[in-house]
Amino acid sequence: MIGFFVVIFTTLSILTLSIQKSNENLEYEQTWNRLESYGNSLGKMALQQNPQTHQIKNVTSEFIDDLENVLQDQSVQFAVFNSANEQVYPENSTDIHLKSDIWRQIQSRKVVRKQTNNGIGSPKFANKSGEMTFVIVPWYMDGKLVGAVWVGSQVANLKSNLQDMEKNLYTTIAIVLVISIFISYILSKYYISRINRLRYATKKVAQNDFDVKIKFKNHDEIDDLAKDFNVMVRSLKESSDEIEHQEQRLKDFMDNASHEMKTPLTTINGILEGLQYDAIPEESKDKSINLMRNETNRLIRLVSDNLDYEKIRTNQIVLNKTSFNAVKPLNNIVSQLKNELKEAHDTIKIVADEKDVEVYVDYDRFVQIFFNIIKNAIQFTENGEIKIAINKINRGVMISVSDTGIGLTDEQIENIWDRYYKVDPSRKVTKGESGLGLSIVHQLIEMHQGSIEVESELGKGTSFVVKFYDKQYL
Repeated sequence: MIGFFVVIFTTLSILTLSIQKSNENLEYEQTWNRLESYGNSLGKMALQQNPQTHQIKNVTSEFIDDLENVLQDQSVQFAVFNSANEQVYPENSTDIHLKSDIWRQIQSRKVVRKQTNNGIGSPKFANKSGEMTFVIVPWYMDGKLVGAVWVGSQVANLKSNLQDMEKNLYTTIAIVLVISIFISYILSKYYISRINRLRYATKKVAQNDFDVKIKFKNHDEIDDLAKDFNVMVRSLKESSDEIEHQEQRLKDFMDNASHEMKTPLTTINGILEGLQYDAIPEESKDKSINLMRNETNRLIRLVSDNLDYEKIRTNQIVLNKTSFNAVKPLNNIVSQLKNELKEAHDTIKIVADEKDVEVYVDYDRFVQIFFNIIKNAIQFTENGEIKIAINKINRGVMISVSDTGIGLTDEQIENIWDRYYKVDPSRKVTKGESGLGLSIVHQLIEMHQGSIEVESELGKGTSFVVKFYDKQYL
């Protein structure tokens, strides 16, 4: 409120001073114009009295007296000076002269205007008129100075008019000021209430309540601030949710990593104790050693997958992209997974648009990607069919891996790229998988600037669609 009041008061003060000065200048200007018109009219009338001689001293006293009576009714007084700078009216006082600097201006055909005669002096009058504002109008005839008239009006009259105008002005300013104070109070209450809403919302956010939302109408800067505040709170909420999600993922990661490592380590430790105390029969030792080797390999794969995932996530892997026929490495992958296909009683076929479908990727990472995808399809399909389709598309190649397995829910599709996420935990334990395969797949495809989409229906199967783009489009 003080801010509004200071601005309004300062504006009104400047405006008042400007109006006062303008009124004063205007009043003086109008008075000077009026006095100058009297002087010019008097000159024309006086000079017409004797057109042969054109002498000011020939102005009849009767004419001057009549004219003076008229001008006195207008609160105006005048004095006449001849060409020798001698006052010839109202009294023939040749010892009264206009000041030399003023007379020089008269000789230069200039009309002299002064706000007051204080310090300047004035002609000799029969009565003392006090402070006056005046003009001195030169009279010229045929280019020669024949005289000048001093025409003055009392400053008191002029100031009286100015005081009346100032009184009206101050009354208006006072009314405006009172109204302004009232408006300032209303506006300040309005803006303070809006700012308090922001303060209240800020406190709620400080208490980790990110469901706060401020209504706004895009009227002014406070509404802009409210809009930005809402954006900030929404961003904080998303960040908070993401932090919670990441914390949960970290917890799950630690639980899963501990479990994945604990199982093979427990198995290896049990076999080692059996061998140490001859608790394992001789005919079972080879089988136990093979089991221990398998569990060791499982640990190695787990550690390797974790290292791979971190290297990919932190961009520590350098891709060596080349162009090659995608059909050949996919056939090799299928050959490597024959045992898994046999155990799951699955059939698999590869269908390609052409015998040679060229793809531009890192060969080793291409094998790693589709080894994980195809193995994942086998893992979740029993007595079913897996189809690998290779198609040329605009600007690249599309490879889809479809199965007739258990399928996925929408929630599962959303989370399958998370590290250690388990669609079916029992299968992952029994199959000895690390749970990092699809996470690594997703990261590698992003590194290739490709894309992967999942389409699935629960109980009917899943389809992974991978797209890689040609070199000229990357």
